[in-house]
Amino acid sequence: MKSIFTKNTKKFPCHTLLLISAILSLPCLVSACECIWVGSGNTEPLLTFDAIDDYPMIFSGMPIRMDLDYSMGEHSNVINFNGMKVTLMVFKVWKGQEAKEITIHTGLGGGDCGFRFELGDNYLVFPKSQEGNALPEVDTCNRTKRMHDAGDNLAVLREFQDKSTSTGK
Repeated sequence: MKSIFTKNTKKFPCHTLLLISAILSLPCLVSACECIWVGSGNTEPLLTFDAIDDYPMIFSGMPIRMDLDYSMGEHSNVINFNGMKVTLMVFKVWKGQEAKEITIHTGLGGGDCGFRFELGDNYLVFPKSQEGNALPEVDTCNRTKRMHDAGDNLAVLREFQDKSTSTGK
């Protein structure tokens, strides 16, 4: 009787199986993102007017498009994953230039500190400009968060906006 399992199977050389086994048995190198806030360690300090000055723009918005940001290696066929490009529909600009949509850059999440946006959720976004990057940068170590988690920051931003309006700035 002929076996039905030999017809479409491929044979792997022993050295290939040994190599795969060796790679899988290596300990994984895990890189974790850790945020250190000046003066407060791992805890995000309350937003202040001085801290607002650190950000060129602050806005609330909803992601409407997310694309992988990648490039081909200079001298090889290797793909370099550079993170995500996220386009947000802007609801309110708290600081910076008015816009209907803003595209920002973030990492993929995990060890590269990328912020994980979800389509359809509303966010308070604190992007920073990065030298050499055309797009503003967002990561888990700045104040960007879902709107329902941003109550304290929103209160300070309202106060900041009221003060700016009354002083004409």
